[in-house]
Amino acid sequence: MNIKSYFLSGIVALGCMAFPTGCTDDFEEVNSNPNKVYNVDLGDVWSGTVKRSMDLFSELNYNRLFNFSRSIVVQYNTNPSQDTGDSYFKKFYVEIMRDLVALERRYSENPEDFGTRLAIIKTWKSYCYYLMASLYGPVPMSDAISDGSDNKRYYAYDSEKEIYTAILKDLNYAYELLEAGAPTEALELDPVFGDGATGAPDLQKWKRFANSLRLNVAMHVRNLDEDLARENALEAMTRDLFTSNDDNADLRYGTMLENSSSWYYQRFIYNQTSFSQSQYPAMSEYLYIYLSSFNDPRLEAMFLKSNEKNPSATSNVYVYTDTITRPHVCGTNSRLTDNYCADNKKHMADGLNEFRRDTLVVEMTAPYVPLCELNQLPTGWEWANNPADANGTRFTDPLWKYQGEYNPSFIQDRYVDETCTLTLLSYADVCFLKAEAELAFRHNSGAAREAYEAGIRAAMERVGANDCTEYMNHDGVKWGTSFKGFHDRRMLYQASIDGGNGEDGLLEQVYKQRWLADIMMPLEQWNLERRTRALDFPPFFLSNASVSVDGINSTYNYWTERLIYPNAEHIKNSAACAEGIGKLQAASPFVRTERDGDNIFTTLGFAKKIPGIETADQTWGRSHTIFPRLEYWHHMWGATYDEVVEKAKAYTGNSNATIALGLIKFKINSKKVYDTPDMPVIVDDVEE
Repeated sequence: MNIKSYFLSGIVALGCMAFPTGCTDDFEEVNSNPNKVYNVDLGDVWSGTVKRSMDLFSELNYNRLFNFSRSIVVQYNTNPSQDTGDSYFKKFYVEIMRDLVALERRYSENPEDFGTRLAIIKTWKSYCYYLMASLYGPVPMSDAISDGSDNKRYYAYDSEKEIYTAILKDLNYAYELLEAGAPTEALELDPVFGDGATGAPDLQKWKRFANSLRLNVAMHVRNLDEDLARENALEAMTRDLFTSNDDNADLRYGTMLENSSSWYYQRFIYNQTSFSQSQYPAMSEYLYIYLSSFNDPRLEAMFLKSNEKNPSATSNVYVYTDTITRPHVCGTNSRLTDNYCADNKKHMADGLNEFRRDTLVVEMTAPYVPLCELNQLPTGWEWANNPADANGTRFTDPLWKYQGEYNPSFIQDRYVDETCTLTLLSYADVCFLKAEAELAFRHNSGAAREAYEAGIRAAMERVGANDCTEYMNHDGVKWGTSFKGFHDRRMLYQASIDGGNGEDGLLEQVYKQRWLADIMMPLEQWNLERRTRALDFPPFFLSNASVSVDGINSTYNYWTERLIYPNAEHIKNSAACAEGIGKLQAASPFVRTERDGDNIFTTLGFAKKIPGIETADQTWGRSHTIFPRLEYWHHMWGATYDEVVEKAKAYTGNSNATIALGLIKFKINSKKVYDTPDMPVIVDDVEE
């Protein structure tokens, strides 16, 4: 067993022992009980703190951030929502931050003796506050945790800029402690960067993580304070950063069910007696059109094929309709749709069949099928009439009609199984951050290109898609080039990369490649999109959905911009909470007033305003008629029957055409005959 899993399994329960009631106390109790004991050792609580952090990260991913990223869909939870009770807020302060702050206070008194421990605590605390500020905006930080000496009832909210400035300062301090050779009595066992042989912390990796996180946070605040971002980013780039995927901030779960197995495994895999596609993370349509447009090898590396999880893989396979051609088959058996020809005698008599072709309407299965967000068309919209139907019926959603629960392409099991890995920050992230900084601050496209290409290779290596030469030469991926890819089924969004548009285009390439690199790292994807708006996804559409969200629109809503503060904060820390909302709105480029300003639609200060939001009612609120197209599957198997046969053979590994076609569920539904342009003109004999 991995050493990280081993000791995490064995001592994770110690995290709750240092503070006997710490795993159940409310936030306000933690800050007011004078009998709390704050004399605690890092070795006693560290593994428990990390495990509780991992579970909080996983829970947020599953319940919120996967859907916010627009790359992974957990279908049952795609409707907008607001967490008025908000267990995330309490878990953060009660189960994680309380212990970290107590440790930080203790070790700050003697940094000359506890420098390594202090550096680790400050780095982990910095990441956790980066998460919280990304979720909520202003939160209590400098005034958050009482030392237990009084019954404090007011906990001030720091602004976003104050939080990020403090984070950058702490990360710089942590790096310099480790760089100076701080005392190495840190831990016997470290679940984050523990040495594979001994479990002791790898201090070089902690140093690189602290500085890489500093670079990430610096670029994250570009919209808040460009000077703060530039100063910290450029300094971080002169210091130790991640140099390979071996440095990634990977958190690994273990094999003991109650103590160390993954939150995902316990939530929707372990002991389940049935399968539900609405609860298992799957590939979104927006991600699919990017992966398929650019022939991205991550499609195969990260996602299961359609129906692959099905215990009976031959049943209920998803099929779609396409149109192909072939040389005319002039059969006489009317029971065989695929070869019957009503004009058989005439065609055989004139000897011109070589100048005729069949148009075939066929069914086939798609190797990879995205999962819809939980919507079809909003109120007031309608599907277009089907011109091929004499009765004038309307189209229906072609992707919504799954033939079975297993049809969508779910994430590979290794990302959610018992011992899965959570990646907080990767070497690929660092490469793309460097590329962005080179362009934004130095206008050095040469250095940016080098970092950009290194980022793509690192991202592919991290997921096991190592052969990416063809991908990197694809227009739109190749530096300085552009490409327009497929649309989604409703023709509302197109996967495109405009790298040929000067420096702005190069930045677009960097942003979109980072978004793709961060699949299954949804916080980074969501943060990236909010601060750049490079992907510019359509809103989420509702169809008469009953959703209890302040300010909800029954037709369309741009995705959640933030989480709201829990009701307990409005009641028990009301004055400070109101001040926090004021700081939120003061920094925001787009404010909504619902819920006294504390709503899911107000944009955070680090983010850009959503493009076109002022005219959104005219764009999305009016009625639309939708003509659906699955253009990403059009001629996917080929434009002709012969091409389909050869691709089916290659895909299935079966050289028998009939068997290969059967395996892709090939079926001819109808046939029409047409003359080719070189059909000879037949002139009847005329008597003179």
